[in-house]
Amino acid sequence: MDRQVISMIHKIERGELTELDLTYLVQYIASYLDLRTISDTAKLRGKSFNGIKNHTDKVMIGTKKFIINNKHDSKVKNN
Repeated sequence: MDRQVISMIHKIERGELTELDLTYLVQYIASYLDLRTISDTAKLRGKSFNGIKNHTDKVMIGTKKFIINNKHDSKVKNN
């Protein structure tokens, strides 16, 4: 992790960010990564749900699995 991420984690732990601040941060990151559920990704790509589920890298956030659909070079690989 780089220094900016560690700094943000410390701010969160010290309570320097409000719940609204954190909500905006999560929304921004989700938008940047173009996070979508398996179902939404299947619709977006015109593929079957099972095809996406079985052949695409997923990330767990909370209790949900998401697909990163952005065009950026993602280093996240987590099934």
